[in-house]
Amino acid sequence: MRVLTSLPEFTCVGPNNEDSYCYWYYTFDSIGGRLQHLVTRGRYNPISRGGRFNFFYFRDNDHRDEFEEYVLQNFERLPELDVDISHDIANRSIPSEGRAPIDDPIKIGQLEALYNEFKSR
Repeated sequence: MRVLTSLPEFTCVGPNNEDSYCYWYYTFDSIGGRLQHLVTRGRYNPISRGGRFNFFYFRDNDHRDEFEEYVLQNFERLPELDVDISHDIANRSIPSEGRAPIDDPIKIGQLEALYNEFKSR
């Protein structure tokens, strides 16, 4: 169940630290993004038998900033967004005690739903 990826960047977005949503990402103009292109052969969808990985992809940091602005503009909607079944399964199978807020599968799924909406505009 191994997957080869380059090391993604990590950040959180939200109105404050307690209410933030965290995610891992690549920018295509970075060394990590270029390496990710090579190791995934341009498919950008690392999947193993254990599941898939939620990495977000941006052209550059300006594009990522646009996404984060979109998140802030739609922040109240995030808890209402439906998540993929894989996020629900992960949420039920990962013990919640001791889980860091950045590892919340539901929040990751909600942010991914907003990311997909952002990409399709």
